[in-house]
Amino acid sequence: MAVNEPTVIRFLLASRQCELNSLRYLLGSGELVGKVSILIHHLQRERGAVHLYLCSEGPQAATELRDREQDALGSQQDVIQFLENTQIPDPSQPQASRLFSCVARVIYALGVLQDTRQQVTVRAIPLVNAAEGFNDAIRHLLSLVFTVSDPPADPVISQALIALFSFMQGKELAGQER
Repeated sequence: MAVNEPTVIRFLLASRQCELNSLRYLLGSGELVGKVSILIHHLQRERGAVHLYLCSEGPQAATELRDREQDALGSQQDVIQFLENTQIPDPSQPQASRLFSCVARVIYALGVLQDTRQQVTVRAIPLVNAAEGFNDAIRHLLSLVFTVSDPPADPVISQALIALFSFMQGKELAGQER
């Protein structure tokens, strides 16, 4: 049997190209997860400052709230810029629909959160509703982390991303109980 070398080479090159694409996706996923985890942390801190602000009348709570809001807005801008500058994955990919849906929900929730912030500033929102606005945004961000962490082909990286997701989710649940 004769070996058809051009066909073999073509498939080897296609295999390498798939591996490169997978590594690029992993690199982008890792960068996104890092930015989202920082944003979640800042939103959790801002949520705590909102609680203090709405339950007190002191100027110290207002200063803390402004500082935490600025931190969260900076991280939020990093995530939004990353999403805007990231090449959209091929819609024919199996996870593309879920990923696009998660990103849309995150962007929408962060927009709604801005309205919540304005209501908090003038104390025109009950504490429960303000907390729910933050919880909602954080829940959507965690969902994005899970969706991005799901498809990687490398089991070591996949395990690390799932472990990070579990840690972030546990931290959020502990923060909500507090």
